[in-house]
Amino acid sequence: MSTRIRKPTTKTSAIESLTTTVGESDGPSHVTLRQKRSAANQDAFLVAFGKCGTIAEAAEAIGLTRQAHYDWIEADTNSYRERFDAARVAFGDTLERLAWSRVSNPTGNRGSDMLVVALLNANLPSKYRPNVTVVDNTAKDLLKRLGMTGTKRIGKEGAP
Repeated sequence: MSTRIRKPTTKTSAIESLTTTVGESDGPSHVTLRQKRSAANQDAFLVAFGKCGTIAEAAEAIGLTRQAHYDWIEADTNSYRERFDAARVAFGDTLERLAWSRVSNPTGNRGSDMLVVALLNANLPSKYRPNVTVVDNTAKDLLKRLGMTGTKRIGKEGAP
């Protein structure tokens, strides 16, 4: 089994350019109808996922259950994991285009900008999720002192 990658053209999106050809260039092999159907289902799922971004919706769109995706991930036939990562990137590109169109044309009722930001954070975390580390221990030290003060007060409870 092999994966053929075509250069995207104006007529094909990045996700549609990843297609699986079962049995091609592997020499003579016995390819079952089930393997061909599985490869076709994987391709259809990945195209749907690249457009909608959710496993449940992509599975529903092609008439399969979510479990099929998880089975494909586990088996990794036809380089499925790699192709699924490419579909995730394709969906991230869709979100970026949506965000850019909102910045370029800020008029009209177009949905929630905060939800677009949340989706970008979730789907392209290395690019959009803020990485914050707290280095200042001032609050930590203050809480320790307050904790000690609270302990002393409890011990003197009932005293004037």
